[in-house]
Parts: sequence; C-alpha cells; structure tokens
Amino acid sequence: MTTNYRVTKRQAELLTLGNEVISLIKGLTPYGSGNQLDEEHAASHIRTAATYNFMENPANSAMLRPRRILEIAQRTGAGNCDQLGAMAYAICRDYLSPEYYSAWVSTKAHTFALIGHKSGDADDAIAVDAWPQKPQAVLYKHHFCFGIKFRTYAAKPGTGRGRYKESKAAEGLNFKMTHQWDAVFNNAEIQNWRYENNNLVTPWKDEQYRYFTVG
Repeated sequence: MTTNYRVTKRQAELLTLGNEVISLIKGLTPYGSGNQLDEEHAASHIRTAATYNFMENPANSAMLRPRRILEIAQRTGAGNCDQLGAMAYAICRDYLSPEYYSAWVSTKAHTFALIGHKSGDADDAIAVDAWPQKPQAVLYKHHFCFGIKFRTYAAKPGTGRGRYKESKAAEGLNFKMTHQWDAVFNNAEIQNWRYENNNLVTPWKDEQYRYFTVG
C-alpha cells in the first residue's frame, strides 16, 4: 500500500534531482550489482569483482576517492553500493549549487548519498541510493537505513556546475588486473552472499509513500 506524503518544494526539487542522478548511474553501470542475487545480467558478478580489483590496486588509490570510483565503475559497467554511493555523491555535487550539500555515508552494511540544504536537518535530507533493484530517491527518514548509525566518508557543498561533468580521474588509473582471473572469479562467487542486504528490492524502510507538494 502506498500513502500520499506531502513534501516541501525544496524537497520535491531534490527528489527529482535524486531520481535523475539515479537514472544516470544506472546508465553508467548497465550490468548492475554483483550482490543482487536476482540481477538480470550474470556478467554483473564478474564485472563487479573487476571493479573491486581495480579499486584495490595500490596504483589507483581509489578506495575512498569518489571520482576515481566513478570512473572505474563506469569502465566496468557494474558496482555494488560501495561504488554506487560514491557515484551518487560525486554526481549530485555537480548538479547542486553551493548552498546545498552532498554527503557519502556508510552504515556497517550499506553506503549511499544524502543531499540537502545547508540550513536543513536530517529530516529534510534526501537519500539518493541507486543500489536497490527498484531504486528511487526518498526522504532519508523513509530510507531503510534511517535510524542506523553511519559514518560520513565525504561531505561537501555543491560545485554549482548544474550538470554532470566527466572527470579526468581516469587518465591516471591503472586498469590492469592485479590478481589472476581465477581469483577474480572466486571473488565474484562470494559477492552475492557476503552482503546482508542483498536482494533488496526497494529503498523503503517500512511504508511506501507517494510524494506530492502543494502550490
């Protein structure tokens, strides 16, 4: 059952932006996430494993570098929430003006992006999470991670560009495998069960809402 829920004009605008960013991320990672058991593309497991392989390459220094993560996942076409959360953070920053913020946050089991106005609080924040099988931007208080303690990997104001700008981060990245392919295959085989949230269909915590605004 879906319940109507009134949001402010500012929240409505951020929800629209969040959904646009999610759509862009899904286009950049057409093979999906390796830890979604029902993933349509079987290759997603292998490609996601390759994504981690490139990230873990010491030459790339990409583990907590959102722009580098974005370029790697774009190259492989797949990624789990570790990559999709970083991508959402980086792309949202490009669309947002400086009076808004974008944050890359992580619980023990999941990462995603939060966006909002600098004057707002957690109740005003929007969760931008491209990882669920049917993703959509939702109010943070409606997201399945709400109420769970998280740490912030990065939080910065919007750049004011008003558009997604491709990064030059890929120019110095090493896309050579650091492990043998059998190790990558083995990694891919465990990706789909070692993550406790796998097979999550929607981002909703409990009840699902249909957002609307008045005026």
